[in-house]
Amino acid sequence: MTNVFTLNDQNFLSQFEACTLDPTHFDHLGHIRLGWLYATQNPLPEAIRKTCDGIQRYADSLGADDKFHYTLTEAFVRLIALRQANTQASRFDQFLEQNTDIVDNALALIHRHYSEGLLKTDEAKTRSVAPDLLPL
Repeated sequence: MTNVFTLNDQNFLSQFEACTLDPTHFDHLGHIRLGWLYATQNPLPEAIRKTCDGIQRYADSLGADDKFHYTLTEAFVRLIALRQANTQASRFDQFLEQNTDIVDNALALIHRHYSEGLLKTDEAKTRSVAPDLLPL
């Protein structure tokens, strides 16, 4: 795994929220960690808002504003929150061990709920769009 564990949770969140987090800490596992932290510390609507707003702000700070996708991010947080509710992992490493499919192929999980065509729309990229295949 990457250096996702070299920062404690508080430092990771503080640096992320201040847009000072080194991008090497914000790979796929960093995205999962952020969603997990917000989902375990907040009600789902707030976790979604904090994750989406935070990633968009962080991406903007890196000059990568074209990489943010609202619907994918929201769906990802919803999946993480659902999995966390079922596993009740008290630590992030436990969550990862119990949810290897999120680590290995999160997009395949999201494609169970959203078609490729819907996810490619500008609307899905910029705001919350309901799943067109299976409810989430």
